Amino acid sequence: MFGTCDRMMLIHVIFFTFIISISSSSPERLSNDCRLPVLNFINGLPKNSEPWELRCGNHSTNEHHAYLKAGAEDRWRIKENIGYSCDALWGNQFAYWKVYEPGVDSGKAVVFWLAKDDGFYHSWDKTKWTRDYEWEHE
Repeated sequence: MFGTCDRMMLIHVIFFTFIISISSSSPERLSNDCRLPVLNFINGLPKNSEPWELRCGNHSTNEHHAYLKAGAEDRWRIKENIGYSCDALWGNQFAYWKVYEPGVDSGKAVVFWLAKDDGFYHSWDKTKWTRDYEWEHE
């Protein structure tokens, strides 16, 4: 049915079609989406505290808004591998801080942020915490 040249041509067409389909779903694009972390915010303020307000986004858009009661957690998956910041308001105190920095947080599954009365603590494993930002007063 097929001659040797026809078979070789068919094999080449199949091979190149396969290569083109793989390259069009670039591994870089796929792996970046898979590696974008969840930002996890935890309210570690005293139990009788009023909730604090959280607003987050990147340089061009506000993408997330939440109110966290004492002991509550809030999770949000970022959409792009760019810097994200949040601002928080708790009574007469406020804070503005970088919650995701590509060079620092890339490749992490979760970036944890714990709010306490003396500031915001950062962790990647929810066991080792570093205070990175403090509340400011009006």
